[in-house]
Amino acid sequence: MFTVRTYLLGTVAALAVGAYWIYRSTYIQRKKSTQGNSTLRLVFNNTSVDKAQHQNEERRRSRDHTVSTVEVEHLVSLLASSNTTKFLKIMKTLLSFTSFRENMASFRSPKTLGTLTSHILLGGDGAFLRTVNTSVLNLLSNLMVDDEIRQYLKKTVDNLFDANLSGLTEEELVAFLRFVGNLALLEDSCPAVSKHAAEIYELLNSKSALVQQQVWTVLLNLSCDPSSLPDLLSAEVSAEVIPNILEMLSANENELILSKVLKFLCNTYTHLSTHPKLAQGPSESMTERLLAVRPDLQLQATLLLPCAPSLSNESIFPDTQRLLEILKNFTEPVF
Repeated sequence: MFTVRTYLLGTVAALAVGAYWIYRSTYIQRKKSTQGNSTLRLVFNNTSVDKAQHQNEERRRSRDHTVSTVEVEHLVSLLASSNTTKFLKIMKTLLSFTSFRENMASFRSPKTLGTLTSHILLGGDGAFLRTVNTSVLNLLSNLMVDDEIRQYLKKTVDNLFDANLSGLTEEELVAFLRFVGNLALLEDSCPAVSKHAAEIYELLNSKSALVQQQVWTVLLNLSCDPSSLPDLLSAEVSAEVIPNILEMLSANENELILSKVLKFLCNTYTHLSTHPKLAQGPSESMTERLLAVRPDLQLQATLLLPCAPSLSNESIFPDTQRLLEILKNFTEPVF
């Protein structure tokens, strides 16, 4: 009897322990499942929150960069009494505002533009003055995309060209040429620059590659405007300009400049071939220089062609081919 009872108690105990482990295992599985689902929902919710926070942050940043006309006028008014450090900090702030198109309208005030342009004194002496010239010209170059501002700034070009440009530092010249180069990009402001073609050509004599690059940018921009080509071709040019052009084609040292030179020559010779009356200009005009140097240019372009495919600038080869074709088919004007 004792044996049977012991057996029954053992069986019941075993069943109880088994049931407990089954229940415990099931409970743990359900808890893990619940925790897993809960975690997924939390991740999803966090993603939604993060997205909303990101959108709010973007809107906040946009608002932070928005500036009013009054604020711009105030900052510009502080420039006159600023030392070098303070001046550069204000200019850096103003430059940051020009990175946002919505801020352009805040710079349209004649008071603001008049004050800014009054700070440009090209040809003046002193490190601080040269820093002012460079900073203000860079700021105005950024503002050129606004139509109203551009109409104002193109009226200042004549005064800038009155300066002794050859006496400017490299930084001043690059900033100045960037300014007039941006004006030369757009049809409505090209004439203000093209009438100073002779002064622009003279800057090709600079020993600075950065200056030469900017000069060719201005000349190329003007050569893309049909109404500016007569000014470019009738302008008097010193004898040193043509050797500089030939050297560009033979040296291949600066591919960016070479690319601009090739495009400029294509544009000018094409215009000359369809407007022969331009050949009646002054004896030292760009037209006369181009007509005289045509055989030498054709030779240099022929020598350049086999080397062009190995250059990293992919436009040089087709532009060289195009220039050769134009020069071969070019007919000298007859009077």
